[in-house]
Amino acid sequence: MEDFEQVAQGLRTAPAKAALSQNDHLRLSHSEASVVARLPNSNEYNVILRIMEGEIEKFETEHMQAWKNKELFERTGLVAVAARSFYEKVQVEINYHASEFIGEMETAALERREEAMSPEEFIRRGFGIEE
Repeated sequence: MEDFEQVAQGLRTAPAKAALSQNDHLRLSHSEASVVARLPNSNEYNVILRIMEGEIEKFETEHMQAWKNKELFERTGLVAVAARSFYEKVQVEINYHASEFIGEMETAALERREEAMSPEEFIRRGFGIEE
């Protein structure tokens, strides 16, 4: 409990909880994944993306305006490229987790429907016979 109090008071930073899975995506809990699954279609997410795009455009403009000074041009270019790369990686990560969560939910719903079927109906559907 002492650790939590120190973190809450700002005396220590909390350790990072993110860990990569085998396919280079973050591991999220089920509740975190459910939150992420709602993001791609939300107005809030679209506004955040527009703000991020605007900030990236500012970095890119600053980079292009620094063409006379080679050192400043290279430095601002690195910042612009890093910002663009981060923006794209965040979108990839969100879309990956959203699609994974939705796929898991659809699979679970299908399994529940199959469990509720009678053996005869299950066999008919297995052969593609619909009534």
